[in-house]
Amino acid sequence: MIEWKAGMKLECLDPLNSTFLEFRVATCLEVLNDGYLKIGFDGEEIEEETIALHSISANLFPVGYAKKFNIILRSPEDDEQFSWEDYLKENQATAADPSLFNPIPSPETMQIFTVRVFPGKLSLSNLVSDWRQIRGSGFV
Repeated sequence: MIEWKAGMKLECLDPLNSTFLEFRVATCLEVLNDGYLKIGFDGEEIEEETIALHSISANLFPVGYAKKFNIILRSPEDDEQFSWEDYLKENQATAADPSLFNPIPSPETMQIFTVRVFPGKLSLSNLVSDWRQIRGSGFV
């Protein structure tokens, strides 16, 4: 069975950054009790920029996730030509195994949860299997 270990590299959506527009290169610094991980954002201040997240947090992603889904990945040096392959070699590090993360939904599944915004209204109809359930709820 594959388990989290200190030193594993990953991508993380920083929960303290309210824009949620970028992922960051991160390291599991320590495996804590009850499934929690001490995560540090790679760079000079890795020990100062730490957060505790549960190992099944929706903020944790495998190496390569950002590139696959065209999401900005902030590297330790803000390098626009960042390469996970090179970074792992240079740091003699290991990427966390993809099986440690929540499964990535298929594009078809993701389409179900697309929120459509219309002038003055938010359409939730695609999030509910029966439109009548929310019709009189005040949401639309």
